[in-house]
Amino acid sequence: MEQEYITQLLQQNKYIEDVKIPNSIAPDFDREHEFSVRGVRYKIEWWTNICYLYIDEVIIPFGFMELSGTWPNRFKTNIQFMDRAPRGVFDLPEKVCIIPLEEWKSDAINATPPAHHQPRE
Repeated sequence: MEQEYITQLLQQNKYIEDVKIPNSIAPDFDREHEFSVRGVRYKIEWWTNICYLYIDEVIIPFGFMELSGTWPNRFKTNIQFMDRAPRGVFDLPEKVCIIPLEEWKSDAINATPPAHHQPRE
């Protein structure tokens, strides 16, 4: 995973705040990205073949990350960290960490389903 990919991903979502990217003068020597989500501070240490996500004293190794809404939680968008990049439809990576970003609005969660989803009487 390229360092530029991490920088672009962290800068493209309004719920990822206070993003600090590596020094552009010497990017090969500055490997740390820092950011905040929902009041929690995170740090990513980038290497060509593996990265590390730091959350206080917890260290989570990962090989790929993406913004997605596919994790089954109450959030519209998450940052998903995986052990590696996807290799095809039937060879998906394992998720190692999920950081929720954008919460579904409570009225959307508790809304009455459309008529065609209503139980029959």
